[in-house]
Amino acid sequence: PAARKAYFDIVANTPRSPYVPAVYLAFAELFARESASDPSKWDLARQAYREVLKYPPPQNRVYAYALVRSAEVDRAKDDSAQALASYKRVFEAITQHPETRCAAELGEAAELGMIQSYADVGAPNKAGTFLRHVSPTRGERLLAGLVDELLRRAKTKDASVAAQSGEGPLVSQGQARACKP
Repeated sequence: PAARKAYFDIVANTPRSPYVPAVYLAFAELFARESASDPSKWDLARQAYREVLKYPPPQNRVYAYALVRSAEVDRAKDDSAQALASYKRVFEAITQHPETRCAAELGEAAELGMIQSYADVGAPNKAGTFLRHVSPTRGERLLAGLVDELLRRAKTKDASVAAQSGEGPLVSQGQARACKP
Protein backbone atom coordinates (compact mmCIF):
# COMPACT_ATOMS: atom_id res chain seq x y z
CA PRO A 1 0.00 0.00 0.00
CA ALA A 2 2.80 2.48 0.80
CA ALA A 3 4.54 1.82 -2.50
CA ARG A 4 1.30 2.35 -4.43
CA LYS A 5 0.76 5.67 -2.71
CA ALA A 6 4.31 6.78 -3.50
CA TYR A 7 3.90 5.72 -7.13
CA PHE A 8 0.60 7.53 -7.39
CA ASP A 9 2.12 10.68 -5.88
CA ILE A 10 4.89 10.70 -8.52
CA VAL A 11 2.40 10.33 -11.37
CA ALA A 12 -0.02 12.89 -9.93
CA ASN A 13 2.51 15.50 -8.77
CA THR A 14 5.29 15.22 -11.36
CA PRO A 15 3.65 13.96 -14.59
CA ARG A 16 6.59 15.16 -16.72
CA SER A 17 9.18 13.31 -14.69
CA PRO A 18 11.39 10.92 -16.68
CA TYR A 19 10.54 8.36 -13.98
CA VAL A 20 6.83 8.21 -14.84
CA PRO A 21 7.18 5.27 -17.29
CA ALA A 22 9.08 3.30 -14.63
CA VAL A 23 6.38 4.12 -12.10
CA TYR A 24 3.67 2.83 -14.44
CA LEU A 25 5.83 -0.25 -14.97
CA ALA A 26 6.01 -0.79 -11.21
CA PHE A 27 2.20 -0.56 -11.04
CA ALA A 28 1.89 -3.04 -13.90
CA GLU A 29 4.27 -5.50 -12.30
CA LEU A 30 2.36 -5.29 -9.00
CA PHE A 31 -0.92 -6.01 -10.74
CA ALA A 32 0.62 -8.82 -12.82
CA ARG A 33 1.89 -10.50 -9.63
CA GLU A 34 -1.49 -10.09 -7.95
CA SER A 35 -3.22 -11.66 -10.95
CA ALA A 36 -1.91 -15.07 -9.84
CA SER A 37 -4.47 -15.03 -7.04
CA ASP A 38 -6.95 -12.58 -8.58
CA PRO A 39 -7.32 -12.90 -12.38
CA SER A 40 -9.27 -9.63 -12.53
CA LYS A 41 -5.92 -7.85 -11.95
CA TRP A 42 -4.81 -8.79 -15.51
CA ASP A 43 -6.88 -5.91 -16.85
CA LEU A 44 -5.19 -3.46 -14.48
CA ALA A 45 -1.77 -4.84 -15.42
CA ARG A 46 -2.60 -4.50 -19.14
CA GLN A 47 -3.75 -0.92 -18.64
CA ALA A 48 -0.61 0.02 -16.68
CA TYR A 49 1.73 -1.54 -19.27
CA ARG A 50 -0.05 0.44 -21.95
CA GLU A 51 0.53 3.61 -19.94
CA VAL A 52 4.27 2.84 -20.01
CA LEU A 53 4.07 2.57 -23.81
CA LYS A 54 2.71 6.10 -24.17
CA TYR A 55 6.27 7.31 -23.56
CA PRO A 56 8.58 6.52 -26.51
CA PRO A 57 12.17 5.36 -26.39
CA PRO A 58 14.97 6.28 -26.02
CA GLN A 59 13.84 8.46 -23.09
CA ASN A 60 11.65 5.61 -21.91
CA ARG A 61 14.26 3.02 -21.00
CA VAL A 62 11.68 0.38 -20.06
CA TYR A 63 9.68 0.56 -23.32
CA ALA A 64 10.75 -2.76 -24.90
CA TYR A 65 10.45 -4.59 -21.59
CA ALA A 66 6.93 -3.22 -21.12
CA LEU A 67 6.05 -4.41 -24.64
CA VAL A 68 7.16 -7.95 -23.80
CA ARG A 69 5.25 -7.94 -20.54
CA SER A 70 2.17 -6.42 -22.19
CA ALA A 71 2.23 -9.20 -24.78
CA GLU A 72 2.50 -11.78 -22.01
CA VAL A 73 -0.60 -10.30 -20.39
CA ASP A 74 -2.39 -10.45 -23.74
CA ARG A 75 -1.49 -14.14 -24.01
CA ALA A 76 -2.70 -14.75 -20.45
CA LYS A 77 -5.98 -13.08 -21.44
CA ASP A 78 -6.20 -15.35 -24.56
CA ASP A 79 -5.65 -12.44 -26.94
CA SER A 80 -2.91 -13.95 -29.10
CA ALA A 81 -3.60 -11.57 -31.99
CA GLN A 82 -2.83 -8.54 -29.79
CA ALA A 83 0.17 -10.36 -28.31
CA LEU A 84 1.48 -10.98 -31.83
CA ALA A 85 1.26 -7.25 -32.58
CA SER A 86 3.11 -6.40 -29.37
CA TYR A 87 5.89 -8.90 -30.02
CA LYS A 88 6.30 -7.39 -33.48
CA ARG A 89 6.71 -3.98 -31.83
CA VAL A 90 9.43 -5.41 -29.56
CA PHE A 91 11.50 -6.32 -32.62
CA GLU A 92 10.95 -2.84 -34.06
CA ALA A 93 11.95 -1.18 -30.78
CA ILE A 94 15.16 -3.15 -30.26
CA THR A 95 16.12 -2.74 -33.92
CA GLN A 96 15.58 1.03 -33.82
CA HIS A 97 17.18 1.35 -30.38
CA PRO A 98 19.92 -1.30 -30.13
CA GLU A 99 21.19 0.42 -26.99
CA THR A 100 18.08 -0.86 -25.18
CA ARG A 101 19.11 -2.50 -21.95
CA CYS A 102 18.89 -6.30 -22.24
CA ALA A 103 17.95 -6.06 -25.93
CA ALA A 104 19.20 -9.58 -26.67
CA GLU A 105 17.19 -11.10 -23.82
CA LEU A 106 14.09 -9.12 -24.77
CA GLY A 107 14.50 -10.28 -28.37
CA GLU A 108 14.69 -13.90 -27.21
CA ALA A 109 11.55 -13.50 -25.09
CA ALA A 110 9.78 -11.88 -28.04
CA GLU A 111 10.88 -14.75 -30.33
CA LEU A 112 9.36 -17.35 -28.05
CA GLY A 113 6.16 -15.34 -27.57
CA MET A 114 5.92 -14.60 -31.29
CA ILE A 115 6.21 -18.30 -32.15
CA GLN A 116 3.57 -19.31 -29.61
CA SER A 117 1.20 -16.51 -30.60
CA TYR A 118 1.59 -17.18 -34.31
CA ALA A 119 0.94 -20.88 -33.71
CA ASP A 120 -2.31 -19.82 -31.98
CA VAL A 121 -3.69 -17.43 -34.58
CA GLY A 122 -1.42 -17.14 -37.63
CA ALA A 123 -1.99 -18.52 -41.10
CA PRO A 124 0.59 -21.26 -41.76
CA ASN A 125 0.75 -20.46 -45.49
CA LYS A 126 1.76 -16.86 -44.73
CA ALA A 127 4.18 -17.61 -41.90
CA GLY A 128 7.43 -17.26 -43.86
CA THR A 129 6.52 -13.90 -45.35
CA PHE A 130 5.13 -12.54 -42.08
CA LEU A 131 8.03 -13.66 -39.89
CA ARG A 132 10.69 -12.37 -42.31
CA HIS A 133 8.89 -9.04 -42.42
CA VAL A 134 8.69 -8.91 -38.61
CA SER A 135 12.41 -9.49 -38.28
CA PRO A 136 14.56 -9.97 -41.38
CA THR A 137 17.51 -11.06 -39.25
CA ARG A 138 15.50 -13.56 -37.20
CA GLY A 139 12.92 -14.64 -39.79
CA GLU A 140 14.39 -18.05 -40.55
CA ARG A 141 14.88 -18.86 -36.87
CA LEU A 142 11.32 -17.73 -36.12
CA LEU A 143 9.96 -19.89 -38.93
CA ALA A 144 11.94 -22.94 -37.74
CA GLY A 145 10.67 -22.33 -34.21
CA LEU A 146 7.12 -22.06 -35.49
CA VAL A 147 7.41 -25.35 -37.37
CA ASP A 148 8.77 -27.01 -34.21
CA GLU A 149 5.93 -25.52 -32.14
CA LEU A 150 3.29 -26.72 -34.60
CA LEU A 151 4.84 -30.20 -34.55
CA ARG A 152 4.86 -30.13 -30.74
CA ARG A 153 1.13 -29.34 -30.90
CA ALA A 154 0.64 -32.28 -33.31
CA LYS A 155 -0.42 -29.92 -36.12
CA THR A 156 1.67 -31.70 -38.74
CA LYS A 157 -0.24 -30.39 -41.76
CA ASP A 158 0.11 -26.79 -40.52
CA ALA A 159 3.81 -27.41 -39.81
CA SER A 160 4.33 -28.67 -43.35
CA VAL A 161 2.49 -25.70 -44.86
CA ALA A 162 4.44 -23.25 -42.68
CA ALA A 163 7.75 -24.89 -43.59
CA GLN A 164 6.93 -24.50 -47.27
CA SER A 165 5.90 -20.86 -46.81
CA GLY A 166 9.58 -19.89 -46.63
CA GLU A 167 11.87 -19.15 -49.53
CA GLY A 168 12.54 -22.84 -49.93
CA PRO A 169 11.98 -26.08 -48.09
CA LEU A 170 12.74 -25.70 -44.41
CA VAL A 171 13.81 -28.48 -42.12
CA SER A 172 13.09 -27.49 -38.56
CA GLN A 173 15.26 -28.43 -35.63
CA GLY A 174 12.54 -30.86 -34.48
CA GLN A 175 12.35 -32.49 -37.90
CA ALA A 176 16.14 -32.79 -38.05
CA ARG A 177 16.23 -34.47 -34.62
CA ALA A 178 13.44 -36.85 -35.68
CA CYS A 179 15.36 -37.80 -38.84
CA LYS A 180 18.70 -38.63 -37.17
CA PRO A 181 19.70 -42.29 -37.73
